[in-house]
Amino acid sequence: MSAGGGAALRAPTTSGAVPAPVGVEPCAHGGALSLRARCRSGPCWPERGGIIGHPGPPAAASTGPASEHHERNGQVLTLFTNRYQAYRPPQGVPVRITLGGVRFKLPYSLTHSVRELAPRRDYLSLPEPEFTTAYRADLDQLGPERIAARLHQIAGVEGDHRLVLLCFEDLAKPGLWCHRRVFASWWKERTGDEVRELSPMEDDHYQQGTLI
Repeated sequence: MSAGGGAALRAPTTSGAVPAPVGVEPCAHGGALSLRARCRSGPCWPERGGIIGHPGPPAAASTGPASEHHERNGQVLTLFTNRYQAYRPPQGVPVRITLGGVRFKLPYSLTHSVRELAPRRDYLSLPEPEFTTAYRADLDQLGPERIAARLHQIAGVEGDHRLVLLCFEDLAKPGLWCHRRVFASWWKERTGDEVRELSPMEDDHYQQGTLI
């Protein structure tokens, strides 16, 4: 699939410090040091399997990994995905992207929802290839700028550039897949920005469940 428009949206790597969100301990470089984080000489990003600390200097912008944040009008946006049951507040701001609400008690407050990123019911039960085609078509119709504007709005309200997009599937289970990772793949293609999963995944293969 074409990654049209990505070059215009990809944020340049910056070395300036970003103020830590309220309630998060600042790191030595002036960024936000949270549980299971690594520092990139700016904000410290949550990372599965990581530890609190500074593993070394950041990679050069021209040769390093894909950017993990989107920038709009000088405001940085960093996206992650996770499941409702595995999310923890130090990871960032929780954002619902499912049609159905959570029917069990959560140990955290879930204030924000982006229904535009939830799949539609008319293709919800389709096999993975057909589902993915239909869902990506919806994302293409929305476009990355419109989605980014909605997500930046949430980040601005919360004063935290880290948003964690949540749904139900446990991707560590064999054979499971989920629309949150379809979105992550689409977002990287269109903007160049990585959207990392904060829970374990099984060999990067997924199967959509029924709790969307």
